[in-house]
Amino acid sequence: MRGAFRILATGELDTSNLALCVVSASDDAFHSELGFHEALQQAIAQGAVLYEIDTNDDPYTEYHQEDEIIEFLGTSMTYKEYWAMFPEEKIEQPVPDWQARILLQVSSPVVRLRSPTLDRYLVAETGPDFGAGATSMAFFIALMSVAAQLDATSVDDELPLLQPAYIRPVHASQAAVLQPGFEWQLGDETTLEAADYPPTSLRDWAWAWPRTYGPVYFNLYVHRTAEQLIKWLAQVFFYRYRLAQGVLVQGEKSGSFADGYQQIQPHANAYQLHEHLPGWGQLFFNTGVITFIRTYQSPSIIQQAFDASLLAAIRAGELGELSWDVLDGDYVAFQATGDGLASLQHYLDPKCDEAQLRAGWSVQFVRHQVDAHMAENWDQVTEAVGRHFHRPSQPFDLTFDLLAWLRTTPISELPRAVQVAVSRQVYNDTEQERQHLHLANTRILWSWRLVQPTD
Repeated sequence: MRGAFRILATGELDTSNLALCVVSASDDAFHSELGFHEALQQAIAQGAVLYEIDTNDDPYTEYHQEDEIIEFLGTSMTYKEYWAMFPEEKIEQPVPDWQARILLQVSSPVVRLRSPTLDRYLVAETGPDFGAGATSMAFFIALMSVAAQLDATSVDDELPLLQPAYIRPVHASQAAVLQPGFEWQLGDETTLEAADYPPTSLRDWAWAWPRTYGPVYFNLYVHRTAEQLIKWLAQVFFYRYRLAQGVLVQGEKSGSFADGYQQIQPHANAYQLHEHLPGWGQLFFNTGVITFIRTYQSPSIIQQAFDASLLAAIRAGELGELSWDVLDGDYVAFQATGDGLASLQHYLDPKCDEAQLRAGWSVQFVRHQVDAHMAENWDQVTEAVGRHFHRPSQPFDLTFDLLAWLRTTPISELPRAVQVAVSRQVYNDTEQERQHLHLANTRILWSWRLVQPTD
């Protein structure tokens, strides 16, 4: 087994002959029993370790040389003689296939990978054994040679290949003198540095909600499938946020997502706060959207801490760019909104200017009044709506033009609340058309005022 593992370098690494990709250190493709813990100890001591494993070696198979002696039926013979009698028991040792692995100790659970053309956040693994019971606060990023045969799920498809000429610590001339906490230079243009994660303090996500009967919905629109979101959940670090003067202050790492939320059977993407925990809350993970739900009941600090940990990871950029809404389900009215990761970061910042934000939302959420009470059919209703918003349209397909505008225009450029005055007859005759209008963009609240046309 020792012959299938070898350490090549520690501390500063020469990687000029390697093309690398980021992988999960706990994946089977990386986390081999062949000396892995020795490599881990070297990474803890030196900050970085470059090693190789023979991926063709089977640690559970015993290989023998022809001149080795075997005791068989009370006599001694060589394996060559033994295999001559029993050729089916000869196991050929495969040709070695050495693949490079790199472990880097980093200074936080989320680090930032930056170059002139790249700016990404990466989730690190917790040592010492990458298991659920790990208590060490050392964090590691794993890199693997792209020549390795990897499971497709172990590689982040959105990350480019890395081809650094070297890997060295940023803030020290000698790796051996580094204290816990490492930032790295990967070649001349790429850095791996600590991210502002987790934030030391956050506002609760529902702070803009006026506490009606509820429920209140916090929708985050992200570019991820439901399956990707569920996989992401397993990597989120949870912290014991505590409430201090209305602000959530970050404490120590504490458990996992499963400690706070349990699946709502039989829905694979729906979760609720554990029954033994105080408070009430639900989470839904659907393709393109994450939804937090609460009722008028004040959330417990435990629930706030779990929600804050999820949002801290999202705030750090783990799910990329996004937009978001806070919707009051009692009055069916938006309370807050934002377009872009920076807007979410500002919304959750305890130092944000609340009055300025509310002033901006009051403009965005103004309810538009469209007068279509004289319309005799849906085309005329569509024409009135398009005219109100100054949308040019083709006479032969008014509805298509309106729906396309609603589907493709950035949410920051669209109305958020629209009330249309129509006759009762047109309203009754256009249920399907109204449904299509609602579904064209569910972030717009449509309402209908029924008017009897004057004779």
